[in-house]
Amino acid sequence: MAEPAPERLEPEDRALGEVVTVAAVGAIGGFTVIAVLSTLCLITIGRRPELSLLRLAGASRSQLRRMLRLEAAASAVTGLAVGVAVASVPLLAFSAAMARSLPYVAAAQVALIALVVAATTAAGTLPPARRALRDRYPSPEH
Repeated sequence: MAEPAPERLEPEDRALGEVVTVAAVGAIGGFTVIAVLSTLCLITIGRRPELSLLRLAGASRSQLRRMLRLEAAASAVTGLAVGVAVASVPLLAFSAAMARSLPYVAAAQVALIALVVAATTAAGTLPPARRALRDRYPSPEH
């Protein structure tokens, strides 16, 4: 019995497939951003007593902001590194099996992903800590 010939996609079918793929990846990315942002906000709000205690111990607002920025940067870099490590295994296997090549991601897409990760981490960390940093003499009950 002869093997069936592979189907060839027409250019308009490819274009539609690309649009659907971009929409699906965008939706997954959007839900991921929402989940990470809400989680970071809740974690930071839970740290208000810690930040207030550091203020009472003599840390300045600028020192705490710098600490929060460095923590946010470390979280973003760690998240990007873990994301690349986790995603590379199935991407390498799939690309090697299907296309017999290495996967390719355009530099603009890499930059966009890094920018979204950095913005999400900053937005989930810095604004929620504003209340704890706003008070001149924070009360220990925060």
